[in-house]
Amino acid sequence: MAKLPFVVAPRLKPRIETLGSDASGRLEVERKGYLTVGEKAFMANTQSQDEVIKAIMKVSNVIAKKYKISQQEAYQEVLNGLSEPAKSNYDVAENFPDELAEVAAVILAQEQKKTFMMAYCLLLYRVDEELEMVDVIDLHEDLVNDLVKLYQDEESKSVSRLVGEDKDEAVDDESMDLLEKK
Repeated sequence: MAKLPFVVAPRLKPRIETLGSDASGRLEVERKGYLTVGEKAFMANTQSQDEVIKAIMKVSNVIAKKYKISQQEAYQEVLNGLSEPAKSNYDVAENFPDELAEVAAVILAQEQKKTFMMAYCLLLYRVDEELEMVDVIDLHEDLVNDLVKLYQDEESKSVSRLVGEDKDEAVDDESMDLLEKK
């Protein structure tokens, strides 16, 4: 890919981090300080088919019909049944335990998938674009955890930069010019 003709080049210089452990093996991954547009799009695409919402909607439809309440109220009842059963007006946790267990299982599976996809995303975009998902399935837990931590760190820095909260990176142009001259 050709270099862009920046008038002012980005200030952040990527660095290489070593992830993993002796048990998992060590891997070098580039830390950029942000997620690229491609990485964000990759994750958005994997999350766009959210099975959790489908599972909650399925149960909330049943609850709405049974108690003749709005879809929104039934949706809230499902959420209450999952997290705060005492707040439920219809004892959803008691009356629909199998359905809520199914939703909880979908939530757990979705979280595991998201974790795996974060690790795969960084490997695909920053290590080797030829990697297949099957290459990542057998990775050691230490390495996957380190990849996920890096992904989340890069993601949080992306967001904080957008809203101007990253104090460590905030250097005014005059200060930066002085540093660059030194």
